[in-house]
Amino acid sequence: MDANGQERQLTLLDAGAQAVRFEIGARPVTMRRDEILAVDRVKDRNRDGVIKGALVGAILGGLIDSSVRGGGRFAIRSAVSYAAIGYLFDRAHTAREPLYRAPRP
Repeated sequence: MDANGQERQLTLLDAGAQAVRFEIGARPVTMRRDEILAVDRVKDRNRDGVIKGALVGAILGGLIDSSVRGGGRFAIRSAVSYAAIGYLFDRAHTAREPLYRAPRP
């Protein structure tokens, strides 16, 4: 987040004592350190929760399916349901790691 309150998603190229260089797409941008309020690193994306949820759902649904002879219905429904829950959980939890916070005046 910069001093104007604008949040940007950038790739860090170089961090010096006076300025920091980022990349937006293929365009490099240089910002003075006093223009930067905070820098966070995004740890994982939403698809991570979808994949984990689908795997857990498929396993649990498969166990239920094998005990009631559901023909795979429970495994598929459970995988889809748990994938949605995993997505919603990841969407609510941003998983950001703070790397830099500007000193308060």
